[in-house]
Amino acid sequence: VLIVNYKKIMVKDIPKDLFSIFKNNEHYTVLYRQAKKPIKIKFPIILDENIAKISAMILDGSLSKNLRTVQFSQKKDPLKAKEFSSILESIFNIKVRIGCDKKGVYTATSSNRSLCAFLYYILDIYKCDENTKIPKWVYQSTRKVKREYLSYAFAMEGSIKDPSTGEREIRFHSCDYCHTQELKLFLKNEFDLNFAFRRYYVKDYGWKYYLYLNKDEEISKF
Repeated sequence: VLIVNYKKIMVKDIPKDLFSIFKNNEHYTVLYRQAKKPIKIKFPIILDENIAKISAMILDGSLSKNLRTVQFSQKKDPLKAKEFSSILESIFNIKVRIGCDKKGVYTATSSNRSLCAFLYYILDIYKCDENTKIPKWVYQSTRKVKREYLSYAFAMEGSIKDPSTGEREIRFHSCDYCHTQELKLFLKNEFDLNFAFRRYYVKDYGWKYYLYLNKDEEISKF
């Protein structure tokens, strides 16, 4: 049997100056000090592949700066909105709304402030007015969890050129310079993948950035 040593969050790890915690049968009721609605959690929380997925899927979503709403939106794969909501619902015992607009964009949304505060203060997920970042606990996790984070990050913001055109290239796209550089180092230090970096300017928008691989050996390793 393969035993994976996941990092864990225990009840004692939750700061009492930010959250009120009450034992309720098999769950703990956790209420953010500035919120009215709680979340219900089974401790310990295992920082596994599912939470790594949520941390990466926020690249196609946002955690509001006032910690009122967390949202995920995507058009290319409607099942991802369901997956995002299912993970949050299973861990925090809340209901996440799923909708679809006229353009076919599927959105999963929760307005639970206790959840938003937990994502920010405990799971180290960035707010929309902050630089994008890899959560600190991902660095301290197993290779399997790191791989899952990368898999979903590239599913959100990555692309692969069609080899039939004669070009082979894997890219990661971003509007955040700091996160692009952090991800470049993460890929090198953790997986020995040597992504190159480029930037380009879009009129009336600003700078955009991407990482890319185009050498056969590096592509095969990825």
